[in-house]
Amino acid sequence: MDAPDASPACARSLAELEARVRYDLDCLCYPQAGWVPPAAPLDGQRVHDVAIVGGGQGGLAAAFALLRERVTDVVVLDRNPEGVEGPWETFARMPTLRTPKYLTGPDCGIPGLTYRAWHDARHAAGEIEAWDAMERIPRGRWMGYLRWLRRMTGVPVTNGVEVGDIAPAGPTVLALTTRAADGSAGRLLARQVIVANGIEGGGRWTIPAALRGDLPEDRFAHTADTIDPGRLRGARVAVLGIGASALDNAGLALDAGALSVTLCFRRPAVPALEVRAWLENVGFLRGFGDLDDASRWSVMHRLLGGGAPPPAHSLKRCTDDPRFVLRPGTPWISTRWTGDEVQVTTPAGPIACDFAIFGTGAVTRLDLRPELATAAAHAALWRDRFDGADPAHPMADYPYLGPGFELLERTPGAAPWLSRLRLFNWAATASLGISASSITGMRFGLDRLIPATVRALYRETAADHIARMPWPGVSAGTAPE
Repeated sequence: MDAPDASPACARSLAELEARVRYDLDCLCYPQAGWVPPAAPLDGQRVHDVAIVGGGQGGLAAAFALLRERVTDVVVLDRNPEGVEGPWETFARMPTLRTPKYLTGPDCGIPGLTYRAWHDARHAAGEIEAWDAMERIPRGRWMGYLRWLRRMTGVPVTNGVEVGDIAPAGPTVLALTTRAADGSAGRLLARQVIVANGIEGGGRWTIPAALRGDLPEDRFAHTADTIDPGRLRGARVAVLGIGASALDNAGLALDAGALSVTLCFRRPAVPALEVRAWLENVGFLRGFGDLDDASRWSVMHRLLGGGAPPPAHSLKRCTDDPRFVLRPGTPWISTRWTGDEVQVTTPAGPIACDFAIFGTGAVTRLDLRPELATAAAHAALWRDRFDGADPAHPMADYPYLGPGFELLERTPGAAPWLSRLRLFNWAATASLGISASSITGMRFGLDRLIPATVRALYRETAADHIARMPWPGVSAGTAPE
């Protein structure tokens, strides 16, 4: 059987593409011997050059980019089993990605490692539809691509390891407390640490206590929780929120066979002011982090507080179903369990349901993260550095990061070790834009993160490099007088 039509430049199979990628990487001298002198062991334990917390798309991309810079002693830790890192097989419930299919990032500039190349190779082999016929990337297929990317790049991910507090273990070393899947505790040492754990990486998912009330655990969930679709079959489901995740969970309930789905939100109408296209311009993605504090505060204050419209296809997925009811101007005041059902109190009257889903997002507060417990006591926040910060606005609690995603000291000289800890996650949004937790900005974030990390490693080891430099008439390893 003839293969489907495809560009003659396209690999005709995944095996052919993989051979091309290996050749391309070989042409770029990747991998090659590292240049970073090994750190002296601390208390008999190895000190890695870089430890990355999170093996999802951000952690994979950061590790691959470091390996391309010949920083070879990189270790990536992820609490999930192999193949389900990140949200794509856990709490992400949209049928397709929300971002345009043409965006790149995890490939680190290698054309053969882009999603497009992977997709076209599979299409040429007759496995999936043509690129032009696909409007957006199916969510499960994106996860399949990331698994393939991990295999092709050889990024070293250790799965089933949860990271606890990160604290200084000496002037030039950070210690990460760890817990393995079997419950055993451990410690890992590194010169630099990159925390790449997504939207909740600078805080946690949250449900206001007044809204949760006394609901039994099996009668409610946050949009980021694991939800058994069988629990929703035949149930009256109420969802709070008009964000994309809330709508995706409403769609999950409809697909699971819910009797009805009522989605409530406080705004008088579905947000309509679209800023997504504006956010995707290269100037913003590359240059926002270089603006002055007043400009950055103004832009992010508006973006974080304005309410972006949900994706049109996510909304249509729900509104096309007669079981779905949209309730604007209907905030939830409280909930309670009657013994038979969930009662939701709203200004427009009570709503009864069998299961409640809270699309109440995440709060960014460093002290809520186990990895950042020690750092939170010393790290500068926007409220500390910008006099114009509204202390009541959630953005005031975001960390005030340096240009390489590094934490900065609240009090100069009190915690210099913080510069070794970099937040490549949602917590960086206020300081550096959407460059650390989305496909949209990933390649621009990497352009900041990786050079900063490499420069820091070189500064720390420069004396060793200089001592090893061959000088005319002087024995190797000895600098001239």
